[in-house]
Amino acid sequence: MIRTDRKAFGVAAAFAAAFYFFCLKNGLLFLPVLFKSFDKLVIWLALGAAGYVILFAGAHFAMRRLKFGGRGAYALAGGVSLAIMFTLLDLTAAIDAFREGYGLVRVIAPGILGAIFGFLYAYRAGWDQPDDIEGLADRVASTSGDRSSPALVETGVTKYFDGPVQVRTSVPIMLLAALFGSILMAVATVLSKAGWETLMLPERALGPVLQHGTNAILAYSLEATMLGIITILPMTVMICAGHYALRGLGKTSPVAFFVVGLTAPILFTIFTLGMFMVIGVSLIIPMGIAMVVYRHMAGLEPRPVREDILAKDHRNLVGADHPRRRFGRVIR
Repeated sequence: MIRTDRKAFGVAAAFAAAFYFFCLKNGLLFLPVLFKSFDKLVIWLALGAAGYVILFAGAHFAMRRLKFGGRGAYALAGGVSLAIMFTLLDLTAAIDAFREGYGLVRVIAPGILGAIFGFLYAYRAGWDQPDDIEGLADRVASTSGDRSSPALVETGVTKYFDGPVQVRTSVPIMLLAALFGSILMAVATVLSKAGWETLMLPERALGPVLQHGTNAILAYSLEATMLGIITILPMTVMICAGHYALRGLGKTSPVAFFVVGLTAPILFTIFTLGMFMVIGVSLIIPMGIAMVVYRHMAGLEPRPVREDILAKDHRNLVGADHPRRRFGRVIR
């Protein structure tokens, strides 16, 4: 059975909300008249995200109860869940699409995106194993005086590992984390610009302020969406570079990833001689969060052992300080 990862459910909700907002701004979804205000837009996105998580989590717990489900099943569950919520959020358009014969085409994009997330959820969460605490304690106690205590301990129920670890390398998760960071940057850009315009209004009445703020958010959304798309690739490169830098330093903590994420856009700005200063500054906080998202979703793996050695001449199998390394054999 696949483990239950509550943090991943939160990430799923954020991605679903971002996907709905992207579809809304690009004409793939239409906001119902009932929700045409900023506060109600947030509620609409939250309801859609919660609905997706409820459907996906329901499928997850159902598969756990049935003791069934691999990564393919989770990909199917994720795709179907997001496609269902995408349809329900704009049911009128969905009905019209099915009447005109392109209903299935309409749900391809949410189906693919949901399937990718479902697959990554199962890939990251891993298979559930019982926690044999007492068995582990007994095994450790039995080998406590042994200098060559094994790093891998088997209790008969579960395996435990105490050796060196590193954060896994996963390009799809890097792209996903970069997408998350770019969405954060886009949202922050929209809110900051709209907020500044609202503060500059001479009229301070609540109604006009809220109306102008809503209009400003909608006006800046397309610009922010394009900016978010443009920054996905640079953020992916920075996540990859930060990941390998931290691997070289032997760091695996989320705090280290957050600090490197904050530093990467600054270095990016310096290396580009300030040409992308505005983008670099706006990426500082989103990059830090994206690095933490990558750290949590990628997980840990054992460090690889040393590479195998091809020894054609067994005389070479001596230590670095062996006299044979200094003395050459005299041949007549």
